[in-house]
Amino acid sequence: MLRTCAAVIASAVLVSTPAFGVQRTFVASYGLPANTAFNCSIAKPCRAFSEAIGVTQSGGEVVVLDSAGYGPVTITQSVSIIAPAGIYAGVTVSIGDGIVVNAGASDIVVLRGLSVTGQGGDRGVVYLGGAQLEVDRCVIFGMSSIGIEVGPEAGITTIADTTVVGNREYGIVFRDRVFGGTSSALLTSVRVANNNNFGLTIGAGNQVRVTRSVFFQNSLGGVSAVPTVPVGSPIMLDVTNSTIAANGFRGIEVYVPVSFPNSVQAVIADNVITDHSQVGISIGQDSVGPHMRASLTRNHVRGTSSATGIAVFGIGTEVLLSGNVVSQTAIGLQVGSIAVLHSKGDNVIDDNVQNSSGIVGTANVL
Repeated sequence: MLRTCAAVIASAVLVSTPAFGVQRTFVASYGLPANTAFNCSIAKPCRAFSEAIGVTQSGGEVVVLDSAGYGPVTITQSVSIIAPAGIYAGVTVSIGDGIVVNAGASDIVVLRGLSVTGQGGDRGVVYLGGAQLEVDRCVIFGMSSIGIEVGPEAGITTIADTTVVGNREYGIVFRDRVFGGTSSALLTSVRVANNNNFGLTIGAGNQVRVTRSVFFQNSLGGVSAVPTVPVGSPIMLDVTNSTIAANGFRGIEVYVPVSFPNSVQAVIADNVITDHSQVGISIGQDSVGPHMRASLTRNHVRGTSSATGIAVFGIGTEVLLSGNVVSQTAIGLQVGSIAVLHSKGDNVIDDNVQNSSGIVGTANVL
Protein backbone atom coordinates (compact mmCIF):
# COMPACT_ATOMS: atom_id res chain seq x y z
CA MET A 1 0.00 0.00 0.00
CA LEU A 2 2.78 2.47 0.88
CA ARG A 3 4.54 1.64 -2.37
CA THR A 4 1.33 2.30 -4.33
CA CYS A 5 0.76 5.66 -2.58
CA ALA A 6 4.32 6.69 -3.33
CA ALA A 7 3.80 5.85 -7.00
CA VAL A 8 0.59 7.90 -7.12
CA ILE A 9 2.31 10.90 -5.49
CA ALA A 10 5.23 10.67 -7.90
CA SER A 11 2.82 10.50 -10.82
CA ALA A 12 0.96 13.56 -9.56
CA VAL A 13 4.21 15.52 -9.31
CA LEU A 14 5.15 14.60 -12.87
CA VAL A 15 1.75 15.60 -14.23
CA SER A 16 1.80 18.94 -12.41
CA THR A 17 5.32 19.87 -13.56
CA PRO A 18 4.17 21.55 -16.82
CA ALA A 19 2.32 24.15 -14.73
CA PHE A 20 5.78 25.61 -14.05
CA GLY A 21 6.35 25.93 -17.79
CA VAL A 22 8.82 24.55 -20.31
CA GLN A 23 11.90 26.13 -21.80
CA ARG A 24 10.68 26.31 -25.42
CA THR A 25 7.15 26.65 -26.79
CA PHE A 26 5.74 27.07 -30.30
CA VAL A 27 2.98 28.92 -32.14
CA ALA A 28 1.61 28.24 -35.62
CA SER A 29 -1.25 29.21 -37.94
CA TYR A 30 -2.74 25.75 -37.34
CA GLY A 31 -2.18 25.86 -33.60
CA LEU A 32 -4.99 25.56 -31.05
CA PRO A 33 -5.63 27.34 -27.74
CA ALA A 34 -6.31 23.95 -26.18
CA ASN A 35 -2.72 22.93 -26.87
CA THR A 36 -1.62 24.78 -23.75
CA ALA A 37 -2.40 21.42 -22.13
CA PHE A 38 0.52 20.05 -24.13
CA ASN A 39 2.75 23.06 -23.33
CA CYS A 40 2.44 24.39 -26.89
CA SER A 41 4.90 21.77 -28.08
CA ILE A 42 6.29 21.61 -31.61
CA ALA A 43 3.88 18.75 -32.34
CA LYS A 44 0.93 20.58 -30.78
CA PRO A 45 1.60 24.31 -31.08
CA CYS A 46 -0.63 27.07 -29.76
CA ARG A 47 -2.33 29.79 -31.79
CA ALA A 48 -1.31 32.99 -29.96
CA PHE A 49 1.73 34.48 -28.27
CA SER A 50 -0.26 34.99 -25.07
CA GLU A 51 -1.11 31.30 -24.87
CA ALA A 52 2.48 30.17 -25.42
CA ILE A 53 3.98 32.60 -22.90
CA GLY A 54 1.59 31.29 -20.28
CA VAL A 55 3.32 27.89 -20.37
CA THR A 56 6.89 29.11 -20.99
CA GLN A 57 9.49 29.19 -18.24
CA SER A 58 11.09 32.46 -17.29
CA GLY A 59 14.08 32.81 -19.61
CA GLY A 60 12.51 30.53 -22.21
CA GLU A 61 11.59 31.00 -25.87
CA VAL A 62 8.44 31.22 -27.95
CA VAL A 63 9.21 30.14 -31.52
CA VAL A 64 7.03 30.92 -34.56
CA LEU A 65 6.64 27.97 -36.93
CA ASP A 66 4.88 29.59 -39.90
CA SER A 67 3.45 32.87 -41.18
CA ALA A 68 0.32 34.19 -39.48
CA GLY A 69 -0.95 36.78 -37.04
CA TYR A 70 -0.38 35.89 -33.38
CA GLY A 71 -2.11 38.67 -31.50
CA PRO A 72 -1.19 41.33 -28.91
CA VAL A 73 0.56 40.20 -25.74
CA THR A 74 1.67 41.47 -22.34
CA ILE A 75 5.05 40.13 -21.17
CA THR A 76 5.85 39.99 -17.45
CA GLN A 77 8.88 37.66 -17.40
CA SER A 78 12.18 36.96 -19.15
CA VAL A 79 11.33 35.51 -22.55
CA SER A 80 12.33 35.60 -26.22
CA ILE A 81 9.70 35.68 -28.97
CA ILE A 82 11.45 34.61 -32.15
CA ALA A 83 10.27 34.46 -35.76
CA PRO A 84 12.95 32.99 -38.03
CA ALA A 85 13.90 34.90 -41.18
CA GLY A 86 11.34 34.39 -43.96
CA ILE A 87 8.41 33.91 -41.59
CA TYR A 88 5.83 36.66 -41.10
CA ALA A 89 4.84 36.89 -37.44
CA GLY A 90 2.17 39.56 -37.18
CA VAL A 91 0.59 41.43 -34.30
CA THR A 92 -2.44 43.42 -35.44
CA VAL A 93 -3.42 46.15 -32.98
CA SER A 94 -7.03 47.31 -33.36
CA ILE A 95 -7.32 48.80 -29.87
CA GLY A 96 -4.87 49.61 -27.07
CA ASP A 97 -1.24 48.50 -27.39
CA GLY A 98 0.43 45.70 -29.32
CA ILE A 99 3.27 44.28 -27.21
CA VAL A 100 3.58 45.51 -23.61
CA VAL A 101 6.72 44.60 -21.67
CA ASN A 102 6.25 45.03 -17.93
CA ALA A 103 8.74 42.54 -16.52
CA GLY A 104 10.76 42.26 -13.31
CA ALA A 105 13.90 44.17 -12.42
CA SER A 106 16.21 41.32 -13.55
CA ASP A 107 14.21 40.16 -16.58
CA ILE A 108 15.45 40.31 -20.19
CA VAL A 109 12.96 40.30 -23.07
CA VAL A 110 13.81 39.74 -26.74
CA LEU A 111 11.47 40.46 -29.67
CA ARG A 112 12.91 39.18 -32.94
CA GLY A 113 11.40 39.14 -36.41
CA LEU A 114 7.95 40.49 -35.51
CA SER A 115 5.63 42.83 -37.46
CA VAL A 116 3.34 45.05 -35.40
CA THR A 117 0.65 46.78 -37.45
CA GLY A 118 -1.78 49.41 -36.24
CA GLN A 119 -5.43 49.13 -37.22
CA GLY A 120 -6.64 51.79 -34.79
CA GLY A 121 -4.40 50.73 -31.88
CA ASP A 122 -2.39 53.24 -29.86
CA ARG A 123 1.21 52.03 -29.49
CA GLY A 124 3.17 49.22 -31.11
CA VAL A 125 5.74 48.23 -28.46
CA VAL A 126 5.59 49.64 -24.92
CA TYR A 127 8.48 49.01 -22.52
CA LEU A 128 7.41 49.73 -18.95
CA GLY A 129 9.70 47.56 -16.83
CA GLY A 130 12.51 45.03 -16.99
CA ALA A 131 16.29 44.87 -16.98
CA GLN A 132 16.62 44.93 -20.76
CA LEU A 133 14.52 44.91 -23.91
CA GLU A 134 15.99 43.89 -27.26
CA VAL A 135 14.00 44.64 -30.42
CA ASP A 136 15.63 43.00 -33.44
CA ARG A 137 14.49 42.66 -37.06
CA CYS A 138 11.05 44.05 -36.29
CA VAL A 139 8.63 46.32 -38.18
CA ILE A 140 6.26 48.67 -36.35
CA PHE A 141 3.81 50.40 -38.65
CA GLY A 142 0.71 52.58 -38.65
CA MET A 143 -0.01 53.08 -34.95
CA SER A 144 -2.38 55.90 -34.01
CA SER A 145 0.10 57.17 -31.42
CA ILE A 146 3.69 55.86 -31.06
CA GLY A 147 5.69 53.07 -32.67
CA ILE A 148 7.99 52.22 -29.73
CA GLU A 149 7.68 53.86 -26.31
CA VAL A 150 10.22 53.39 -23.50
CA GLY A 151 8.75 54.36 -20.14
CA PRO A 152 10.34 56.27 -17.25
CA GLU A 153 11.20 53.13 -15.24
CA ALA A 154 12.37 50.84 -18.03
CA GLY A 155 15.88 49.40 -18.16
CA ILE A 156 18.38 49.09 -21.01
CA THR A 157 17.00 49.21 -24.54
CA THR A 158 18.61 47.87 -27.72
CA ILE A 159 16.92 48.28 -31.09
CA ALA A 160 18.61 46.80 -34.16
CA ASP A 161 17.72 46.32 -37.84
CA THR A 162 14.21 47.55 -37.14
CA THR A 163 11.79 49.76 -39.10
CA VAL A 164 9.39 52.19 -37.40
CA VAL A 165 7.26 53.88 -40.03
CA GLY A 166 3.99 55.69 -40.63
CA ASN A 167 2.87 56.27 -37.04
CA ARG A 168 0.50 59.18 -36.47
CA GLU A 169 2.57 60.76 -33.72
CA TYR A 170 6.14 59.73 -32.83
CA GLY A 171 8.34 56.95 -34.14
CA ILE A 172 10.41 56.12 -31.02
CA VAL A 173 10.02 57.87 -27.65
CA PHE A 174 12.20 57.67 -24.54
CA ARG A 175 10.11 59.24 -21.78
CA ASP A 176 11.56 61.56 -19.13
CA ARG A 177 12.73 59.58 -16.12
CA VAL A 178 10.70 61.62 -13.64
CA PHE A 179 11.96 59.62 -10.65
CA GLY A 180 15.59 60.38 -11.46
CA GLY A 181 18.39 58.04 -12.45
CA THR A 182 19.54 57.19 -15.97
CA SER A 183 19.05 54.43 -18.49
CA SER A 184 20.98 53.61 -21.64
CA ALA A 185 19.93 52.65 -25.14
CA LEU A 186 21.62 51.62 -28.38
CA LEU A 187 19.93 52.00 -31.77
CA THR A 188 21.74 50.30 -34.66
CA SER A 189 20.58 50.09 -38.28
CA VAL A 190 17.19 51.52 -37.38
CA ARG A 191 14.95 53.07 -40.05
CA VAL A 192 12.46 55.65 -38.76
CA ALA A 193 10.33 57.30 -41.44
CA ASN A 194 7.10 59.12 -42.21
CA ASN A 195 6.00 59.63 -38.61
CA ASN A 196 3.85 62.70 -37.94
CA ASN A 197 6.09 64.19 -35.25
CA PHE A 198 9.78 63.57 -34.52
CA GLY A 199 11.27 60.25 -35.56
CA LEU A 200 13.17 59.87 -32.26
CA THR A 201 12.44 61.82 -29.07
CA ILE A 202 14.62 61.57 -25.94
CA GLY A 203 13.64 62.86 -22.50
CA ALA A 204 15.53 63.49 -19.26
CA GLY A 205 17.65 60.71 -17.76
CA ASN A 206 18.28 58.82 -21.01
CA GLN A 207 21.65 58.02 -22.59
CA VAL A 208 21.00 57.11 -26.21
CA ARG A 209 23.50 56.15 -28.89
CA VAL A 210 22.35 55.99 -32.51
CA THR A 211 24.56 54.57 -35.25
CA ARG A 212 24.18 53.52 -38.91
CA SER A 213 20.52 54.55 -38.90
CA VAL A 214 18.12 56.51 -41.14
CA PHE A 215 15.56 59.15 -40.16
CA PHE A 216 13.52 60.15 -43.20
CA GLN A 217 10.51 62.39 -43.82
CA ASN A 218 9.33 62.69 -40.23
CA SER A 219 7.00 65.69 -40.12
CA LEU A 220 8.58 67.74 -37.30
CA GLY A 221 12.13 66.45 -37.39
CA GLY A 222 14.52 63.53 -37.27
CA VAL A 223 15.99 63.42 -33.75
CA SER A 224 15.04 65.52 -30.70
CA ALA A 225 16.80 65.49 -27.30
CA VAL A 226 14.73 67.78 -25.08
CA PRO A 227 13.79 67.34 -21.40
CA THR A 228 10.13 68.09 -20.75
CA VAL A 229 10.26 67.92 -16.95
CA PRO A 230 12.77 69.80 -14.74
CA VAL A 231 13.94 66.76 -12.77
CA GLY A 232 17.62 67.51 -13.25
CA SER A 233 18.53 64.21 -14.87
CA PRO A 234 20.95 64.60 -17.81
CA ILE A 235 20.49 63.60 -21.42
CA MET A 236 23.36 62.12 -23.38
CA LEU A 237 22.94 61.70 -27.13
CA ASP A 238 25.36 60.24 -29.67
CA VAL A 239 24.37 60.17 -33.35
CA THR A 240 27.01 58.74 -35.68
CA ASN A 241 27.27 57.42 -39.24
CA SER A 242 23.60 58.05 -39.90
CA THR A 243 21.40 59.76 -42.49
CA ILE A 244 18.86 62.36 -41.41
CA ALA A 245 17.04 63.44 -44.56
CA ALA A 246 13.95 65.35 -45.68
CA ASN A 247 12.56 65.80 -42.19
CA GLY A 248 10.30 68.79 -41.60
CA PHE A 249 11.71 71.74 -39.65
CA ARG A 250 14.81 70.20 -38.01
CA GLY A 251 17.20 67.38 -38.67
CA ILE A 252 18.62 67.11 -35.12
CA GLU A 253 17.40 69.24 -32.22
CA VAL A 254 19.21 69.42 -28.85
CA TYR A 255 17.59 71.89 -26.47
CA VAL A 256 17.08 72.81 -22.79
CA PRO A 257 13.92 74.85 -22.01
CA VAL A 258 13.95 77.97 -19.90
CA SER A 259 14.63 77.52 -16.14
CA PHE A 260 15.31 73.78 -16.53
CA PRO A 261 18.36 72.50 -14.59
CA ASN A 262 18.86 69.53 -16.90
CA SER A 263 22.16 69.14 -18.70
CA VAL A 264 22.41 67.82 -22.24
CA GLN A 265 25.57 66.48 -23.87
CA ALA A 266 25.62 65.55 -27.53
CA VAL A 267 28.12 63.99 -29.92
CA ILE A 268 27.02 64.31 -33.55
CA ALA A 269 29.59 62.87 -35.95
CA ASP A 270 29.95 61.52 -39.49
CA ASN A 271 26.33 62.05 -40.47
CA VAL A 272 24.58 63.25 -43.62
CA ILE A 273 21.89 65.76 -42.67
CA THR A 274 19.99 67.06 -45.65
CA ASP A 275 16.82 68.69 -47.05
CA HIS A 276 15.44 70.04 -43.78
CA SER A 277 13.06 73.00 -44.03
CA GLN A 278 14.28 74.97 -40.98
CA VAL A 279 17.56 73.92 -39.27
CA GLY A 280 19.87 70.98 -39.94
CA ILE A 281 21.46 70.85 -36.47
CA SER A 282 20.01 73.06 -33.73
CA ILE A 283 21.94 73.28 -30.44
CA GLY A 284 20.84 75.62 -27.68
CA GLN A 285 19.09 76.49 -24.47
CA ASP A 286 16.78 79.08 -22.98
CA SER A 287 18.20 78.33 -19.54
CA VAL A 288 21.10 80.29 -18.08
CA GLY A 289 24.09 78.17 -17.15
CA PRO A 290 26.50 75.54 -18.44
CA HIS A 291 23.80 73.03 -19.33
CA MET A 292 24.52 72.46 -23.01
CA ARG A 293 27.66 70.86 -24.46
CA ALA A 294 27.94 69.47 -27.97
CA SER A 295 30.59 68.19 -30.37
CA LEU A 296 29.84 68.34 -34.09
CA THR A 297 32.42 66.50 -36.18
CA ARG A 298 32.67 65.60 -39.86
CA ASN A 299 28.97 66.08 -40.61
CA HIS A 300 27.78 66.99 -44.08
CA VAL A 301 24.84 69.37 -43.73
CA ARG A 302 22.90 70.43 -46.81
CA GLY A 303 19.59 72.24 -46.52
CA THR A 304 17.24 74.31 -48.63
CA SER A 305 17.29 77.93 -49.77
CA SER A 306 15.18 78.92 -46.75
CA ALA A 307 16.97 76.83 -44.08
CA THR A 308 19.89 77.20 -41.68
CA GLY A 309 22.64 74.58 -41.68
CA ILE A 310 23.86 74.74 -38.05
CA ALA A 311 22.35 76.99 -35.37
CA VAL A 312 23.91 77.55 -31.91
CA PHE A 313 22.24 79.75 -29.31
CA GLY A 314 21.77 80.40 -25.58
CA ILE A 315 23.80 81.66 -22.62
CA GLY A 316 26.40 79.05 -21.71
CA THR A 317 25.84 76.85 -24.77
CA GLU A 318 29.24 75.49 -25.82
CA VAL A 319 29.83 73.74 -29.12
CA LEU A 320 32.95 72.31 -30.75
CA LEU A 321 32.99 72.25 -34.57
CA SER A 322 35.49 70.18 -36.54
CA GLY A 323 35.54 68.96 -40.12
CA ASN A 324 31.94 69.81 -40.96
CA VAL A 325 30.73 70.74 -44.44
CA VAL A 326 27.68 73.02 -44.71
CA SER A 327 26.30 74.00 -48.09
CA GLN A 328 23.22 75.02 -50.08
CA THR A 329 21.33 76.70 -47.23
CA ALA A 330 20.08 80.22 -46.60
CA ILE A 331 22.49 80.60 -43.65
CA GLY A 332 25.30 78.10 -43.30
CA LEU A 333 26.21 78.76 -39.66
CA GLN A 334 24.23 80.92 -37.25
CA VAL A 335 25.66 81.59 -33.79
CA GLY A 336 24.12 83.75 -31.08
CA SER A 337 26.47 86.29 -29.54
CA ILE A 338 26.05 84.76 -26.08
CA ALA A 339 26.95 81.22 -27.17
CA VAL A 340 30.51 79.87 -27.18
CA LEU A 341 31.73 78.26 -30.37
CA HIS A 342 35.09 76.50 -30.60
CA SER A 343 36.32 75.56 -34.04
CA LYS A 344 39.41 73.70 -35.15
CA GLY A 345 39.43 75.72 -38.33
CA ASP A 346 38.81 72.84 -40.71
CA ASN A 347 35.09 73.40 -41.35
CA VAL A 348 33.82 74.26 -44.83
CA ILE A 349 30.88 76.69 -44.73
CA ASP A 350 30.41 77.50 -48.38
CA ASP A 351 27.92 77.78 -51.25
CA ASN A 352 25.19 79.13 -48.96
CA VAL A 353 23.12 82.25 -49.57
CA GLN A 354 24.77 83.61 -46.40
CA ASN A 355 27.67 81.56 -45.07
CA SER A 356 27.57 82.84 -41.51
CA SER A 357 25.46 85.02 -39.25
CA GLY A 358 25.92 86.43 -35.75
CA ILE A 359 29.45 85.08 -35.20
CA VAL A 360 31.34 87.15 -32.62
CA GLY A 361 34.21 86.69 -30.17
CA THR A 362 37.70 85.33 -30.49
CA ALA A 363 36.59 81.77 -29.78
CA ASN A 364 34.53 81.70 -32.97
CA VAL A 365 37.18 80.97 -35.57
CA LEU A 366 36.43 79.04 -38.76
